[in-house]
Amino acid sequence: MSTRFHFDSLAHDNSAKDSIVNKVYTTSSIIPRPPPATSSTPAPILLQGLQTISKYNRSELDTVKIYMGLFRVKEKNADLVVTFNVPIESQDGNAVGVTGEQGAEADFNKFVESLSIKSFELFV
Repeated sequence: MSTRFHFDSLAHDNSAKDSIVNKVYTTSSIIPRPPPATSSTPAPILLQGLQTISKYNRSELDTVKIYMGLFRVKEKNADLVVTFNVPIESQDGNAVGVTGEQGAEADFNKFVESLSIKSFELFV
């Protein structure tokens, strides 16, 4: 699955000690999108997961919730990937808490709902 590939790539880039995908889903049931005739932006595939990482070369591990949106631009053989990384357990006290996590999820959903590709010439 392509979203899993991008999630695993992000885990590698983050030097994650552990990573887990909680769910992969489409937006059709939660985010209304204009019909294809009025929007050429592809509907995203969404992923939520967790990664356990060591930030700034510390030995303590932080838990980061990952919100990922994958927009497959088939005409250009390209993927547009959007991620929100939300610290939910942090050794330095920078975790967002429940309210912050809910706000981040709402912001992510609003972002992927409103994203519109205006020019496909971006993908050359």
